[in-house]
Amino acid sequence: MCVWTGFIGNRQCASGLLDALEAIEGVWAGHYTGLVTVDAAGLHYAKCAGCVGEWRKRFNVADVPGCTGLAHSRTPSGGGDNRAHPYMAAHGKVGVVSQGSLRSFSHLQDTYQEIGNTLADGRIFNSSEPTCDKWRFVLKDGQTPSLSDIVSNAIEREYEQTGDPVASMRKIGATILEESSTMVLFHDRPGEIGFINMNQRFVYNFTADGVYLAISTLALPQGYGTEIPGNTVGMFTKDTVTIEQLTAEYHVSPLFPDNLENAVLNYLEENPYVSLSAICNAAIKPLFTGDGLEYHAVASYRTLETLLRNGKVRYVEEESIGSVGQKARVFKYCLA
Repeated sequence: MCVWTGFIGNRQCASGLLDALEAIEGVWAGHYTGLVTVDAAGLHYAKCAGCVGEWRKRFNVADVPGCTGLAHSRTPSGGGDNRAHPYMAAHGKVGVVSQGSLRSFSHLQDTYQEIGNTLADGRIFNSSEPTCDKWRFVLKDGQTPSLSDIVSNAIEREYEQTGDPVASMRKIGATILEESSTMVLFHDRPGEIGFINMNQRFVYNFTADGVYLAISTLALPQGYGTEIPGNTVGMFTKDTVTIEQLTAEYHVSPLFPDNLENAVLNYLEENPYVSLSAICNAAIKPLFTGDGLEYHAVASYRTLETLLRNGKVRYVEEESIGSVGQKARVFKYCLA
């Protein structure tokens, strides 16, 4: 999965977003980097294959102005620069970053491809390129967009018709279901960040500077934050958050097993220097015994943050090379 950070305040945000992203990019991502902001002039973005350090070599934060923005780091999913988030809708009115996967909704992939086909009439998907991405879509006109690119364009089409950001996000989020947190900037709404959250982790913290958002509290300057529930849609300003139900069709279980920390510590004792993905799949998921939507990813982040904060676990940073030769960063975890 990916990681992202966000901010709304009264100061230019690009530099701070990159610093926050750099602190967590190796947690579950580290191979692609992108930044999108919004101000009175509209949306601005810059993205590339490679870690935050590679982004800094290629771009200048002054080229991405605004006091509202999102930064994103992606897993090694294949493809070049345009497979990095953000995904900018074809008409330039919506920018999206997302974290998660289809998971429980993978059986709906053909439906999502048909939605992409309806959007392909007159729209160019900026993520389209030959790729080894697991969730590759091949549309009727030959374009191969990422699912998040389809989501971005679908939200834009709804927003063009209704002018209502929350209604647009709710309709698309309830139609193109993923286990993901999807963050949305609208070209004419500086000072606002929209979100769709289905069974994923993200946290926020209001401060005197503004509101900080992230996948993990490890990216928040305060070191703690309030979680957004799963199955929700809403909007942030620098002072407020509006949270509404996304869909009544699905329920996300709020229950967590009691022995998460011990399970992770026992796993790391036998398997040192592993990724968060390995910890989630091998140590945490087996503790959940229900059949529906459960907080596997939320539990993974919560548990890791607690163990790191309490000094029981540490990570080592590894550099790696991505699918197109880009420099990437990956964090591997072990007992402290």
